[in-house]
Amino acid sequence: MATDEELMLKVAEGEEAAIEVIVRRYYDGIFSFIYRMTQDHHTAQDLTQETFMKLYKSASLYTYPRPFKPWLYTIARNLCKDHFKSAYQRHNQSWENPEEARNLESSDTLGEFIERQEERKMVLNALNEMTTAHKEVLILRYYHHLSLEEISQIQGIPIGTVKSRLSYAVKKMRAWFCIDVEAQGGN
Repeated sequence: MATDEELMLKVAEGEEAAIEVIVRRYYDGIFSFIYRMTQDHHTAQDLTQETFMKLYKSASLYTYPRPFKPWLYTIARNLCKDHFKSAYQRHNQSWENPEEARNLESSDTLGEFIERQEERKMVLNALNEMTTAHKEVLILRYYHHLSLEEISQIQGIPIGTVKSRLSYAVKKMRAWFCIDVEAQGGN
């Protein structure tokens, strides 16, 4: 089985089968990252497709043996940043998690499904209280399980800054949930 880096060399040579393998390997992860950043299913679909189109078009810019995964996530991250800069960004975000909606039948009960959706909504609300930089670090680390070094490469910042942002973001999440839990306990 070819490594991602070897596949990118083949993509740069024009081998279309190689890009298909990369898309199969990374589509779900890239979609998930973009969805968590944008919180909109349709936008995530569009930006995910755009990520792989940009990857294909810029394959000649890839320098072997540069780690592939951070490079791909950097493309997705930059597309998200461009999306947020757009004056036409949607203000009404969808809270629906498409993966959960598809798996509703496999849930034990409708109540459990609704409870998970409420928990997700609370986490998304907390993430929305953060700066984009802090939100990105949390998503890349805890949802996509990327290393600090990979996050450093994706964001183009030193590992120390990644650690600092991650520490700050985790403290903010803890504080947010402590406040939220106290508010709910008083009802």
